[in-house]
Amino acid sequence: MMKLFLSLMLMVALCSSAEGNETFTQANLSYESGKFAQAAEGYEALLKDEGPRVSVLNNLGSAYFRLGDHARAILAFERALILSPGDPDLSANLKLAQEQAAVFPEQASNGWRGFLAGVSPNTLAMIALIAAVLLPLTAIARIRFRSGARWAVVLLLLNLVVLRVALRPIKDQVDPGSRGVVLATPATVRLSPFETAESRGTLSSGREVTLGQFESGHYWVDTNGGATKGWVHEDEVARIVPAILDLER
Repeated sequence: MMKLFLSLMLMVALCSSAEGNETFTQANLSYESGKFAQAAEGYEALLKDEGPRVSVLNNLGSAYFRLGDHARAILAFERALILSPGDPDLSANLKLAQEQAAVFPEQASNGWRGFLAGVSPNTLAMIALIAAVLLPLTAIARIRFRSGARWAVVLLLLNLVVLRVALRPIKDQVDPGSRGVVLATPATVRLSPFETAESRGTLSSGREVTLGQFESGHYWVDTNGGATKGWVHEDEVARIVPAILDLER
């Protein structure tokens, strides 16, 4: 726990010199003075005016974490990780915020499936592309050298297996644009997209969900294997990748 907390504070200190922007500097000074709400306002204003940046999102998450708003801290760290995938400091910050919010995402399974879960989509796509290119080549080799070309058959079958393995995780991967974080404490899940609709349960603050159809100010929410599914008001949940933002460095 202490190691993760030090990682949180260290990254804030490093980011303090990353921008010369006056708003960023003032927000950092507010953070260092313990005025975390004021710091968060400054970071939010900077994001609105200049667009998303890893350093600003990380500091925003740190400010919300110190305010005890772990849901918005999770949201900020997740958005930063979209810009900087696999960053160990951001990952540590996110894990700490999730622990404090008592929300625990599903762990990747061990073995072959666990290995595939850790491979980036770009790598899987490249493997699939290579296998797709080799498939017709091995088929041609089999036809051209029909006699004694058992190696071509073996290679053809191997390519089919590789293509299948590479495409399956890509197919099953959740669209980043559909991922969301519950902000309300808690969020009410309703049977239909209306404020007067019957409640079918609640979702805890900081919980990550999959967002579906949007209707009458409500999102259809799927808890990724959980029992609670239904409609949640847009004020109670936020997309990790907002549609209005171009998440570029």
